[in-house]
Amino acid sequence: MEKFNFELKNPVKYSGGGVDLNASFITLKEPSIDQLDHVAFFQKAVLRCIKSMNNNEESNPSTESSGDNSAEKITAHQVLMILTQEYPDMNQLFNTAKKLFYCVGIASVEGEVDFTNAIYKTMSISDFQNMMCEYLVNFILPSVLNQEN
Repeated sequence: MEKFNFELKNPVKYSGGGVDLNASFITLKEPSIDQLDHVAFFQKAVLRCIKSMNNNEESNPSTESSGDNSAEKITAHQVLMILTQEYPDMNQLFNTAKKLFYCVGIASVEGEVDFTNAIYKTMSISDFQNMMCEYLVNFILPSVLNQEN
C-alpha cells in the first residue's frame, strides 16, 4: 500500500511507550476495501471539485489548460478552496475525514501510533484541514481520474 508523511505545521502531543511526545508528521496510507464508504463519499466530493474547476476554466478563457486531467495539477490548497466554496456541508467533510483517519492503519502519528480522538483534539484546525486535502489529492483524486479515463 502506498503511503506518505503529512508534515504538521504545529506539532501534536501523543503518548508512546508511556512517555508524552511531540509529533512532527502523520503517516497516511491509501484506503483499503474496508474504507469503501468513506472513499465513495470523498469521490463524490472530489467530482464536485473537478466540475467546479472545469466550469471556472470555461468561464475564464485566459486560463491556460493543457487538457490533461492529472492529479499533479490540483493542489491540496485548491481542493480546500473549492470545497469551501462549493460543498454545502464542510462539517460533513471534516467528520468523514476524522472517521477515516480513525480507521486502524490509515493514519499513524510518526508512523507508530494510530490516530485517535485524543490526538485529533491536539491538532490545529489548519493542519487537520490540510491533512484531509492532502489525503484527497494523494489517494482519492487519482482514483477518480483513473475512473474517468
